Amino acid sequence: MNNINIRFQTARAIFILVLFSFLNTYAYSDQSNLSKQIKEAIYNGVCFLEKFQLETGGFENETTNDLKKEHWILERTNAVPSYVLLSMRYLKGGKAKLIRKKLVDFLMKNKEPPGVWRYWEPEDKRYRLRSPDSDDTAVAWIGLWTQGLSIPDNVISYLKLFRGPDGKIWTWIDKKIFRFDKAAEWYLNSVIISLIHGLSNDANEVDVIPWNDSIPRAGDVDAVANINVLLMFALAEQSDEKILSFVVDSFTSGEFKKGSLFYPSPRTFTQALMRAYWLGKIKELEPLTELVQEYLLEPENCNFSDDPPMETALTLAALIYSGYKGDEIRKGIGRILKLQKENGSWPSSVCWRGDFEHQHCLFRSKAYTTALCLEVLDMYLNQRLEN
Repeated sequence: MNNINIRFQTARAIFILVLFSFLNTYAYSDQSNLSKQIKEAIYNGVCFLEKFQLETGGFENETTNDLKKEHWILERTNAVPSYVLLSMRYLKGGKAKLIRKKLVDFLMKNKEPPGVWRYWEPEDKRYRLRSPDSDDTAVAWIGLWTQGLSIPDNVISYLKLFRGPDGKIWTWIDKKIFRFDKAAEWYLNSVIISLIHGLSNDANEVDVIPWNDSIPRAGDVDAVANINVLLMFALAEQSDEKILSFVVDSFTSGEFKKGSLFYPSPRTFTQALMRAYWLGKIKELEPLTELVQEYLLEPENCNFSDDPPMETALTLAALIYSGYKGDEIRKGIGRILKLQKENGSWPSSVCWRGDFEHQHCLFRSKAYTTALCLEVLDMYLNQRLEN
């Protein structure tokens, strides 16, 4: 009887060992196959961007003021190249490196003193119709920082001039905001001259402007733009409690769910927020990571089967930045791989909105959508290797 039990136990142990070995081999094979698919998708996406990149080093995007007619117009901006550079920051390979070099050269050529950017690139006839803005400036500097360039202190000081008493950074870097108050205008002009000519670099020196009630309340305050500015400040080793408070309140109050002024998708907010936490090492944002995960893992937000690639990529980027490693990420990665086109790109959808000459405009970019999908695939691949 004892011999029978021993043989049974031995056979059972061997069966479990063989089964475990089979399942482990299958899982390894499945993981290896997925890694291969991801690498191929990244290579094809980079090839598309290499072909799509303009001689100037930038990328075209599309705009419309009438979605019903589906009439999209090509335009050239500084915004899309900045976002592409940021998303491609760590992609390996000679092609990706060359694309980044052209993007860096493009942005450095188009910046204005003391280090700011307008939405459109100089070749666009509308270039001078808009003042430089804080959001494009912040995203450009974040991308350049990832390529080893330092963010100048005088640029930080300059952006701090364009804010209200509540501390929120305005979108437009426009001196006309102060034209109703001669004292403020004189002060602003004197500070700008010193910053541009390098006579002052103190990022805290210009934090207070002589306000009075005759200065109108500046509009166009955007929560996502303020997150990007907050990250830019952090990378320059500067902190700002008022911007931080505004950003945190925008999330905890649920206000972000309505979309921000220029970014219609709430997931753009969560992605920018978690990117600031991860890339800028802003420890004050750490308590929000689990709350962001809870929001994004709600069924309506992670049902990737109905999402365009950009929404899926924004969700995955925010989750990965927050430290999440659940199965939902793999599900989303599968969706992104499935939607890649034969030419290596991904279908674009509206990424931001604005107005021009009192007309509401919507913007989309195949280059930015593709770069964002590549960013997520690359982050997921690195996450798997770390594990």
